[in-house]
Amino acid sequence: MTQTHWTQTYSASGTSRRGRGVTALMTVGNTMVAYTWRAFQALGTLARHVRSRQGVASMLELDDAILRDIGVSRADVHWAAHLPLRYSAGEELARVSGRRCGRKPR
Repeated sequence: MTQTHWTQTYSASGTSRRGRGVTALMTVGNTMVAYTWRAFQALGTLARHVRSRQGVASMLELDDAILRDIGVSRADVHWAAHLPLRYSAGEELARVSGRRCGRKPR
């Protein structure tokens, strides 16, 4: 009778030997964990970008004078609100606004 653990295979005699199948299983498991982690990171980034887009879109309700005080135009806000989701609307709007004010981009 053989018991398989994560790192080693133990034979009935109690001696341990490295199992090829176990090492391959560990590699597959680590790869799956890495892909799952990256998927969760991507979903988190997507959720942040959606919230950022909602905040920027709410700026469209502001008066032009207030937008001017903030340092952006209505066209800038409209542009940022309609960017693809892979971009953060808030970060892009801040970058455009900073460039107009002479600040260094981050």
